[in-house]
Amino acid sequence: MSTFDIYFITGLTVLFTLSYSVGIHMNRRVLRRIWRRLSGVVRPICGRRVGFRNFGSSGFKVWCRPKSKSLSKLEISVFLLSREIILYYLYAKARGKRDRLVILSSLKERPKMKLDIVSRRVTEKVSVSRGAKLIKVKGLPSDLIAASTKPKEAEKALRNPRVLGGLRKIRPIFRSLSLSMEEPHLELLCDLDENLLEEALKFVDALGEAVLTAPRGGRQHP
Repeated sequence: MSTFDIYFITGLTVLFTLSYSVGIHMNRRVLRRIWRRLSGVVRPICGRRVGFRNFGSSGFKVWCRPKSKSLSKLEISVFLLSREIILYYLYAKARGKRDRLVILSSLKERPKMKLDIVSRRVTEKVSVSRGAKLIKVKGLPSDLIAASTKPKEAEKALRNPRVLGGLRKIRPIFRSLSLSMEEPHLELLCDLDENLLEEALKFVDALGEAVLTAPRGGRQHP
């Protein structure tokens, strides 16, 4: 091995080590900022009894039994892109990947319908659940596609001012929402934006309440 090869390999090793260390520092700084904002939002909802799990520099998860008319369980997860591997991070950003916010919740009563909402930023093709139909709601952003096994009930829930207003507020980060009859009943997937954390949680609470108060007549689809 020549002297040049040794210097070259050594240089790459140092560069990789430095970029890895810088990436970890960047992710931890983002996580600290997100946690400071999220803890202020979660405390009024959950009180002091909050579970926490750390995923190192890649994210964290918190959960609780919220003070809510509609939600019995709430779980909030934050997942960051791997900034430690700079080439992957740049590639992922170029492909449109972002840091993620995932909110899972169970309602106090089992929903009687399925509801899926997907942003066209994610996909132009929607896989509709068995027995579900595409629905249109006045005021629903045109880049969102919605389908439900009970269109009338779903439309009424989505027309709720708190639900529709909340959905419009989180529209820039919204990716998908799924409401099912199995726990966790509600799953919201968004791009991560610390300034919209509170709005995302308000939307989940509002939708849960609207679903539980929607009329439940008619035949249940399988």
